[in-house]
Amino acid sequence: MFGKNRNRGKVAIYIDNCTGCGNCVYYCRHRAIGFRTGIDGRHAELVNPERCSGCGKCVSVCENGAIQILKQAV
Repeated sequence: MFGKNRNRGKVAIYIDNCTGCGNCVYYCRHRAIGFRTGIDGRHAELVNPERCSGCGKCVSVCENGAIQILKQAV
């Protein structure tokens, strides 16, 4: 679906570190991340794994370290 980039890894979002700034949503060119209201009222990002290419742009723009790429086993 996204060519060679498809196996870079899987995005993990740690909602405890998320402040809901929206940088990841804005910069995700694949529209794989969105917002949802959490139990405590904070907005947490969600990843649509079908759209995520594992490019890491969301990781680079997250100011709180709430997003990481987990490498997939080959």
